[in-house]
Amino acid sequence: MKPEELQETVCKLVKRLIRSRAFERVRLRGKYYLVIIDGTQLYSSREKPEGKCLYRVHNKGTQEEYIEYHCYIVEAKIMLHKDIYVSIMTEFAENQEEAEKQDCELKAFYRLLNRLRDTFPMPPMCICGDSLYTCGRFFTECKERGCSYLLRFKVWINNGKASCYSSPFLYLATIL
Repeated sequence: MKPEELQETVCKLVKRLIRSRAFERVRLRGKYYLVIIDGTQLYSSREKPEGKCLYRVHNKGTQEEYIEYHCYIVEAKIMLHKDIYVSIMTEFAENQEEAEKQDCELKAFYRLLNRLRDTFPMPPMCICGDSLYTCGRFFTECKERGCSYLLRFKVWINNGKASCYSSPFLYLATIL
């Protein structure tokens, strides 16, 4: 099965579950489906793989300099129950052949959000993510695509003796 066919099958399944109203009770405020967005690195290697992988240069400018290639994805999961999260869409962060700057999680997210709303235009969604997404374009893209958001980030504390993350989390949210 081709990756596109698998993606289409998963989206059809999720659409059917949404239409059947089987998971209505888990909606935020009885309205919004929670869609969790997060990036992750799948693998890394010093050998250049086929494809358009990202890379890091380690020990740059020294004799120990080497390049590490890695595959990075941004995943969208829909929460259907407190114990059921279904991966509904994946976007790869990939370099273009002659690009000077590498692709990144944020750029991959914007592509993912467009595909997500093109595939699921109707259900109200609340995009959930971490502090990486707290930037102007994220808020603009969510508003333009009709999505609310809930972002979580740790509080940085500097008490003069030591700097550390505190355990309470701050949440930044909007409900349209």
